[in-house]
Amino acid sequence: MNEACLILCGPTGTGKSELALLLAQKANAEIISADAFQVYRGLDIGTAKPTLQERQKVPHHLIDCLSPKERANAHWYAKKVRSLIPEIMARGNVPLIVGGSGLYIKAVLEWFFEVPDEAEIMGVRKKLQNLTPEEMYCYVTQYDPESARRIHPNDTYRLRRALEVYFATGKPISLLQQDNALFPYPFYLLGIYRTREELYRRIEERVENIFASDFPEEVKNLKQRYDFSLPAFGAIGYRETADYLSGEMSLTQT
Repeated sequence: MNEACLILCGPTGTGKSELALLLAQKANAEIISADAFQVYRGLDIGTAKPTLQERQKVPHHLIDCLSPKERANAHWYAKKVRSLIPEIMARGNVPLIVGGSGLYIKAVLEWFFEVPDEAEIMGVRKKLQNLTPEEMYCYVTQYDPESARRIHPNDTYRLRRALEVYFATGKPISLLQQDNALFPYPFYLLGIYRTREELYRRIEERVENIFASDFPEEVKNLKQRYDFSLPAFGAIGYRETADYLSGEMSLTQT
């Protein structure tokens, strides 16, 4: 496994984190989180962030990197990972990428292209914020038909991203993806599978454990400090729990 990476992926609730710790200890690995929301400080319980004790057992990376006011994206993540991998290998350890964000993992393997400065993107983003999904899909079909064939009409995140890149660069995102730099290391991709029934049972148990913990208090504290329309709070459970705490939603609905 010398000079190779491990990638462990699977849906929420499959047990990736537990298996990753075992693998890391057996393979002398350092874990790189591929979770789109564990990068944010303060979002701990709801994102099932590894505990401090677990992080002391095995080095973890890309956890608690950003304030919820900042914005992570797939390119930012890929750039971070590609700088971390040679550092980990230089220490004689194995990079172990773990998470459920298929977009982030794909960005590391395939989509490593330079995107416009965030200030440019922000200017474009303001112009797009009032567009409906139908309008965004129509624009993507017009300016980047290749992406339109790959993106579902209701996938507002990817539609908006395709338009942001096009209007900021003048080039379709599909063209930029063709010119990307492919992942330069050999890797082993491991996927975790569980039956639907077992997965649902594990997710239900996880939700019950989260609400039996201090998660509502975590959400309450975050709500006092941040605007919950920020992308960081798109993590499952945060906005729903905030609505429950404010009386806008019942616990059953949550």
